[in-house]
Amino acid sequence: MKFNIKCISLTNLVKSNFSYIKLIIKLFINSIDKDNVKSAKKEIMACEKKKDELILEQDLSKYKDYSKALEKGYWDGNMKYCHDITEEWLGEPPIKENIVIKPKLYSTFKYKGKEYYIDGNDIVIQFDNGEEDFADLIAQKTKKRIELFARFNEPENMRSADSKIGKEYVDFKITTSGTDHFILDNIYQAKGQANHFAFDIKNKNIPENIIVYQVDNAFRRFKYAKTIIVNSKYGFNVYKR
Repeated sequence: MKFNIKCISLTNLVKSNFSYIKLIIKLFINSIDKDNVKSAKKEIMACEKKKDELILEQDLSKYKDYSKALEKGYWDGNMKYCHDITEEWLGEPPIKENIVIKPKLYSTFKYKGKEYYIDGNDIVIQFDNGEEDFADLIAQKTKKRIELFARFNEPENMRSADSKIGKEYVDFKITTSGTDHFILDNIYQAKGQANHFAFDIKNKNIPENIIVYQVDNAFRRFKYAKTIIVNSKYGFNVYKR
């Protein structure tokens, strides 16, 4: 008996219950010879690949800024305004002890050469949700010393970075956003606080293409951005202008 699986049209494939389709196929495979099983499996894999490609294409179409960049030709999938320096940041050999310095109430710390006292009023210890864990993660992956800073209530309107990684002042961004330009928005809002930015992206539904595009576009748009760290489900990466 000849068994030949025809790929459903891509649109219908996404709309249909693909798990159910696979179940029917597997049941049918059990009743055919080994040669046809090999052929069937190859066609199943081809259908799954086409399904995944269409889903990704549909996901990307939701991002208007990304789509416009492709249409206008100023984004072709390759970074033009930065390069990947992840290997330079990774600890080699592995670090035996992570160095994360955290502020303590009623103690002093230095920020850009000036000493400050954490009194619990004008200067407080207040970390956004996930910042300490993110600092620990960066420390585990890199050979950098990390210092977390207290927050300034006074002087009024003083804008400060969240941390110092090595010699650079870095602003942390723990985000669940999945908008078309969430990286741009966060860097724009942090102007004057730092020139280096670290993103811990919690949203698992953002396509990798969108993250990479937004990083490159941020370097294109904001000349003050020098380094962008990205931690996401796709891995840990560091980019430099």
